[in-house]
Amino acid sequence: MTINWLHLSDFHIGKERYAQQNICDEIINHVKERVQQEKQPLDFVFITGDLANKGQADEFDIFYNNFLMI
Repeated sequence: MTINWLHLSDFHIGKERYAQQNICDEIINHVKERVQQEKQPLDFVFITGDLANKGQADEFDIFYNNFLMI
C-alpha cells in the first residue's frame, strides 16, 4: 500500500503579506497539478513549524482563509 503525503513548514503568516499570498497560491497550484498528473490524491498533509509570525489571531485567520479553505 502506498501512502502519499506532503510536508509543509514555517509559513510565518503576517511577516510579508503580499509574498505570503503568492507563496500560498503557488503551493496550492503546484499540489493540484501534481495530483492531477499523477492521478494520486494526497492521503496526508503535515503542516508543522510556525504558522503565524507573532501568534496574533488575525495571522491564524489569514492562514485559514487563504490556505486551508482553498
